[in-house]
Amino acid sequence: MASIYRRERSPRWWMKFRGPFGKQMRMATALTANKKNESRAQERADGLEEASRILEKWQEHTFSEVRECAELLLVSGIITDEQSKDWISGMGSRPDSQASKITLKEAALANPKVRRERDVRPVEFRRHRRELEEFIKWSGKSYLVEVKRSDILAWVEKMKTDGTSFDGRRHKLMFIRYACQMAGDYGLVDVIGTFQLDRKESGDKKAPEAYSSEELGKVLKHLQETPERARWLACVGLMAFCGLRPSEVTRLRSGDVQGDVVYVGRIKRKTAASERRLVMPATVAKWVEAIKPENPHAVLIGSGHHGRKGQEYDLRNFARYLGDRIRDSGVNWKGAKAFQKTFATLATWEWKLPGQFIDVYMARKVAMIHGTTAGHYLSRDIEKQMRPVARKIDREIGKILKC
Repeated sequence: MASIYRRERSPRWWMKFRGPFGKQMRMATALTANKKNESRAQERADGLEEASRILEKWQEHTFSEVRECAELLLVSGIITDEQSKDWISGMGSRPDSQASKITLKEAALANPKVRRERDVRPVEFRRHRRELEEFIKWSGKSYLVEVKRSDILAWVEKMKTDGTSFDGRRHKLMFIRYACQMAGDYGLVDVIGTFQLDRKESGDKKAPEAYSSEELGKVLKHLQETPERARWLACVGLMAFCGLRPSEVTRLRSGDVQGDVVYVGRIKRKTAASERRLVMPATVAKWVEAIKPENPHAVLIGSGHHGRKGQEYDLRNFARYLGDRIRDSGVNWKGAKAFQKTFATLATWEWKLPGQFIDVYMARKVAMIHGTTAGHYLSRDIEKQMRPVARKIDREIGKILKC
């Protein structure tokens, strides 16, 4: 029976409990020895003794229980890192009757990659956990031993039919893959293994949507009337008239804007071609200059305004806030990526821009521009060649604002 006591010349509560394999342990807590902390100190002692008991009889418990107890005793300094790994790795030698009790959720949480995501990226962790629960509900199979590769292939085909993008399918399979990677620890077979996700899209997938010139003009007029018009005009302008991705807009720093030139992808980029410098139309450059903070390292669109709960604009909440503004204008919200698609549509069919310049703006590839290739694109002075194109886009912006 675990107990606590006071020790002479010590301001803390001390614990006395039975450790692993019957070893009597005496340890100090971080709690001051007063009546207020007495119950918490007792709970701490009881928890350590219970964790020690579970590790002694690890064959009777689930993997997640053993892992959590081993981590608790490791952090408390009762066992070493090697002993913790021995207990966890020993779970793979359990009888099949025990392995059959491992659920998909337990197997996923046992994966170190999942635990790291839980600690470092909790928002992504909760999203992937919900997607794992969707698969369990759809397939009706909650235990790891029940899952077959045919179930996963059927899940992929369902996502294709629903119009889920390749990235969406990859995220929905992430925790399933991580759970199956732990199968070997339980004496089971990894049903996914080196299975590569099919990139082919379903024939029923909807065509990408884009805003028309009339819708874009309505959005811009509405944003000009809002108190934050400069910020949102800059965001829409960079995406709809310069072809930037939403992620690229949120990562821009004040120092990336120098006059009418914007340097994209300096910090983090999707592909190598995503690092580029673009000449902005004069109207867009004016909108961007209006929100540009003095600190060159400050986030361009996040500085000076905080959203709910003190959050600055970033990739997670950018689309939510922008979507609210677009809906207020009376235009249907089609997603933040629709503005980049709008640029491609208008530049190709209405503005008649040269294809190589469209490619550079959108970073689909760094095409040939009077001898400028991908190998030395960033080292060449192409602003002179892009400025006539930027002036043409600026004239089109004027027409859209007059609609």
